[in-house]
Amino acid sequence: MLEGRIIDRESLIDLLTVKDVKSAEDVGDFVSALKVLRDWQQEEVSSGAWNETARWILMKTIEQPSAVRRQSTCLRTIWRRLYLVDE
Repeated sequence: MLEGRIIDRESLIDLLTVKDVKSAEDVGDFVSALKVLRDWQQEEVSSGAWNETARWILMKTIEQPSAVRRQSTCLRTIWRRLYLVDE
């Protein structure tokens, strides 16, 4: 929650990864961002109607490529920002 509003996963990932990293504790926010992304991906998989996860992921990708693309973009963003902090 931020200012009494619930923020979406992508905004939470941004919130956790867009900042100056001044200590080792701040790096933990990148881990938290990866956990948010992991939970998002697992939620997508567990809500599938098929028992075969691979088949469901394939169908989900065909039906809603934007969700898969958004998750992939979030993952690239997290790693890019972590790389930039490391320099």
